[in-house]
Amino acid sequence: MGNLENIGLLHENDGARLKAEWQAKNKDTVITSGWCKLGFGERETGVEKMWVKIIKSKGGMYQGILDNDPIFNTHLSAGDVVTFEHEDIEDYLEEGTDVTI
Repeated sequence: MGNLENIGLLHENDGARLKAEWQAKNKDTVITSGWCKLGFGERETGVEKMWVKIIKSKGGMYQGILDNDPIFNTHLSAGDVVTFEHEDIEDYLEEGTDVTI
């Protein structure tokens, strides 16, 4: 298993609330580039939040490259191409956003 220092846990209700808040504020936002945060996994076993770099956008459907190495969803790897809908997006960073900590 990889480095676990960057893992943060949310109560499932908090994750759902944060996603609903983002969706309510951004339901009409047209996203063509940047990074989207998505949840991977099943609610029963835990959802792992990871960033995806958008490579294609059309009509509310997206393709992107997984930008994280999953800890729990071992069937996925950084660099995998994933397809998702606007409703799946939990957060978004525009291209060029400085996220230096």
